[in-house]
Amino acid sequence: MYVLQSCDGGSMCLELALEGERLSKAGDCRAGIAFFQAAIQAGTNDLRTLSAIYSQLGNAYFYLGDYNKAMQYHKHDLTLTRYVLFIHFSYVNLKFNIFLLSTEQWEIN
Repeated sequence: MYVLQSCDGGSMCLELALEGERLSKAGDCRAGIAFFQAAIQAGTNDLRTLSAIYSQLGNAYFYLGDYNKAMQYHKHDLTLTRYVLFIHFSYVNLKFNIFLLSTEQWEIN
């Protein structure tokens, strides 16, 4: 399971998610699911946090034997992870291109 660290601007999101994590680790996945879903409703702009919540929801549903819902939440997690990686690599590529441009000798004819 992911370890939840922060929800930006939404301490309620963090509190709910942490309680869901605690309950799930203690074996009460149904109660954990309710808290994870409440955390999603509370909202966060941190896609990594949202991804962690989706992953934990997928794990909880898997543990309960609801494989369709487990797959649904793990797919949400995968989609967000791909998006975050795309943004990260786009940023790295942009910084590299700026570096290359700054080292070029420009001649104006």
